[in-house]
Amino acid sequence: VQFRSSWPEKGAATRNKKLDRLKAFSRFCHDAGWIQSNPTKAIKPATTREPMVKPFSPKEQSLILAKPQTRQLRCFVRVLYHSGLRISDCCMLKPEDFDGNKIRRVNQKNQEIVFIPVPPDLKAELDQTPLNGGYYFLQGESEKHYTQTDAWRTILNDAYKKDIPGFHAHRFRHTAAVNWLANGLTIEEVAALLGNSVKVVEKHYA
Repeated sequence: VQFRSSWPEKGAATRNKKLDRLKAFSRFCHDAGWIQSNPTKAIKPATTREPMVKPFSPKEQSLILAKPQTRQLRCFVRVLYHSGLRISDCCMLKPEDFDGNKIRRVNQKNQEIVFIPVPPDLKAELDQTPLNGGYYFLQGESEKHYTQTDAWRTILNDAYKKDIPGFHAHRFRHTAAVNWLANGLTIEEVAALLGNSVKVVEKHYA
């Protein structure tokens, strides 16, 4: 506990990820017989009340979509905007994840299948985007989704954070959900598109 108190990270989510890695290493050491007991087993993760994530305002949406970008970045942003995919799912998209202009894939986070339409002109532009290792948006050569997520989070922050100080990629998901609800979709339909439960949609978006 004293060791954990020395960590410079302040956010609960960041500290919990670091704790997860420490627990995994300690568990490995214990299983290998290097230590007699796992000293991290009883450490509980930090808890905090999560702030409500706001969707992008109409003005911010217009700014994001109108800003000139490379084809790859423009397509990545539009997929996030129209599909509500998490960044970890968007960055690993392949042509085989599409059925016509509908995305069909299993969410990384909860293993739920989503089936989401995107505008036909976006799919046409994706078809003209050169692939890297069979992926539309792969940066470099690593196929680890967390490496790609970090890379794309940095790219998006560099592109938009100066104009939108409160920018972060997960706001695209909230924006898509709110836009769908505002356009008349039911909570059940939005839950199916996001791959979430109705309760989650009611809590965070409705």
